[in-house]
Order: sequence, then structure tokens, then C-alpha cells
Amino acid sequence: MRRPADSEAVKNLPVIPVERRHCKRNEEGELEMPTCSVCLTEFELGVEAIFVPCGHIFHTKCLHPWLKDHNTCPVCRY
Repeated sequence: MRRPADSEAVKNLPVIPVERRHCKRNEEGELEMPTCSVCLTEFELGVEAIFVPCGHIFHTKCLHPWLKDHNTCPVCRY
């Protein structure tokens, strides 16, 4: 049975700009931007993202519809 996320909990999720520290480096040492797992689009530096407690990040417009029906991360179900 699906349950929506608590609206207060959703409101309190950290929304912060994507920074270099959120990127990984590939084998060539180049920065790899994180990707929103819902829309599969790479983030750009400075774009605001929602960080969920498990560590995954999403665009606000991608995560909010999911949280209206689920109280878990769309990737790992935490």
C-alpha cells in the first residue's frame, strides 16, 4: 500500500544548489555531473536540487509528484 510523504517532511528536505563537491570524477579526472534519476537529465552547477536523506538528489519538479504518492526515495526506496 502506497502512502504519501508527510507534507512537513517534504517541506523540510534540503534544497541547495549543485556544487562541484556533488560531482564525481571519471577515469580521466574530468568532473561528471550528477543526474536526476527521475528525468535522467544531468544537473548543471548552481541549479537547485532536493537532497533526500539517503543521499540521492533530484529536481524539485521531478521529486514532488513522486512524494505525493510515496514516502520513499524513487531510487532506493529508503
